[in-house]
Amino acid sequence: MPAKRDHTLFLVGKYASLALLMPAAVATGYFLGAAADDWLHLSILKVVGILLGVGAGLTKILQELLREEKLDGDRH
Repeated sequence: MPAKRDHTLFLVGKYASLALLMPAAVATGYFLGAAADDWLHLSILKVVGILLGVGAGLTKILQELLREEKLDGDRH
């Protein structure tokens, strides 16, 4: 049987990680776009990388929130 977790600390950790997810995804997209820009000499790739990072970050945040909503609905 799993050990009981402190619910408040669990939620703080979960939502803090979601708050840091978006800046991390955008920064990763920018750095990958900058690397591709240096390799292919297309300056638009930085912007494309940022947009892909935003899309990936939003997708992951929505997946986590929808999963949490589903789990919360199953509990009630």
